[in-house]
Amino acid sequence: MDSYLTREQLAALFKVKPRTVSHWLAEGCPVLYTGAKRTPGKGCRPLFIPEEVEQWLKNRDHANPGKPALSPCFFGLPTGKEGSFS
Repeated sequence: MDSYLTREQLAALFKVKPRTVSHWLAEGCPVLYTGAKRTPGKGCRPLFIPEEVEQWLKNRDHANPGKPALSPCFFGLPTGKEGSFS
């Protein structure tokens, strides 16, 4: 089963600010919206699957060679043996 993270949890995992995650959303980062509304905006709650975001970031960095990339140390998420994201 996939584990879902909030914007703040995802930011902590990738060692960036929550605002950076908001910028990723604007660039097309994979997200699942839950809550009263299931579309971006007031009344929704974005949740993220860290493995999908990691893959998206890798693909984004390869597709945009002129854009600053994340350091390779951000990749290699825990496999689940080290702990969980709940």
